[in-house]
Amino acid sequence: MAEEGQAVSLNCYDITGGMARNLSRGFLGKQIDGIWHTGIVVFGREYFWSGEIYDMAPGRTPFGTPTKTIQLGTTFVTKDVLDDYVNSLRPQYTPAAYSLISNNCNNFTNEINQLLTGNSNPPEIMQQAEEIFSTPAGAAFKPIVMQLEAQLRQSLPASGQPYPAFPNMQAAQNLLGGLQPSQSPAQQQPQQQPKPLLSCQGSVNQTVAKLLTVKRGTLTPEEEEGLNQLRIYLPPGVAPSSVASPPPGVITAFFDRALSSWPYTDRFYALFLFRLFLLASPVARYYASLPDRASLQRLLVRSMAATELLPLRLLAVAAFGNLFATQEGRDYARTPAVIDAVLPLVLPLVSSDDASAKQTAAGTVYNYSLVLDTETGVMNNCSSALVDAFLKAKPPTTADQRALMALEQFARHSNDVAGNLAANADFQGALIACCAPENPLCDVATRLLQHINA
Repeated sequence: MAEEGQAVSLNCYDITGGMARNLSRGFLGKQIDGIWHTGIVVFGREYFWSGEIYDMAPGRTPFGTPTKTIQLGTTFVTKDVLDDYVNSLRPQYTPAAYSLISNNCNNFTNEINQLLTGNSNPPEIMQQAEEIFSTPAGAAFKPIVMQLEAQLRQSLPASGQPYPAFPNMQAAQNLLGGLQPSQSPAQQQPQQQPKPLLSCQGSVNQTVAKLLTVKRGTLTPEEEEGLNQLRIYLPPGVAPSSVASPPPGVITAFFDRALSSWPYTDRFYALFLFRLFLLASPVARYYASLPDRASLQRLLVRSMAATELLPLRLLAVAAFGNLFATQEGRDYARTPAVIDAVLPLVLPLVSSDDASAKQTAAGTVYNYSLVLDTETGVMNNCSSALVDAFLKAKPPTTADQRALMALEQFARHSNDVAGNLAANADFQGALIACCAPENPLCDVATRLLQHINA
């Protein structure tokens, strides 16, 4: 790891040339600011996937000038480690593997972002297909995208030439043209039951292989066996949520040692794996059943408290947030001792100037907002921190979306919270300013205003 952190950002290119922003609300019933190609910028280079993996001078790629740049945070991963990781991904990211819908440039930059910052790309990037196809007009939209993808495959470039965003601008116009306006809000289906925000991306196999390389010659036989057993316990193609067997002791012993005593350089990889490990229901059940119920929180709190190492802190917060994937994990996270140990370390991050820190911390607070209903004092403390963070943002951005989502849930669960929000004129004014149709926070800000003023 480098002694001084390197800034990490995400260059975003709207491959519709502004048509998504101008036409989407009329055709889809919701604002889509762009259909994004992205590239990760770090160490003075921009890494992206366009049929093959490339790195070029930032903003000098075939996609032209970025529509916007999102600051993702800071990394302490060295360029050598990054380049080794990128090279390990080349067999996975080929022209034949490309899919506009399910496996595109954003999936690639998301993997790199997770390595560098321990965080995922913003939801507006990773969930754009889901947002589009969830609308009534999405049924008409998806065949057009699939037809466009077929055109792209027929025009695959020669090796070494970037894969085009669209064959031509007419194809881009066809993508948004000819669709009928969606149903009015009154005709649309009720909002689905909110779900926790989880950090699920990443490959156990690839990360174990990387860790075995990084720690070659220094792993004990027990540690090496723990890593190999983890590959078997969470095999490729099997969702952690479907794992039913208890975790082998050699795996839990590996994480106890790695997260307690390994240096930061190596603990980063161990935390990356632990984050996925916690998605399995038997894992949360195991830690909740230990006589020393504080053992899990100690493993994570040690890294959450590393104030000088922001990427490690964020990865630990993301790992803790994954406890909310299972009922056993939610029950554990809700115990007073865990709340008292974790929230004082998480809440200060929601006011961070680092967008990835703000998003990760607010995501965990949002997960708490889904399960807390009688803990009035805790909900008031969380809401106060979120309001302060929201008012500090000038202006609020998509990084503040999770804060508003959490406040919405707290207000629904607690009349005290709802009353405090309604009485805060500055907060209400900031919400009203977010209600312009083109504002990405419009929907959640409008819902929250309606609820607290009902």
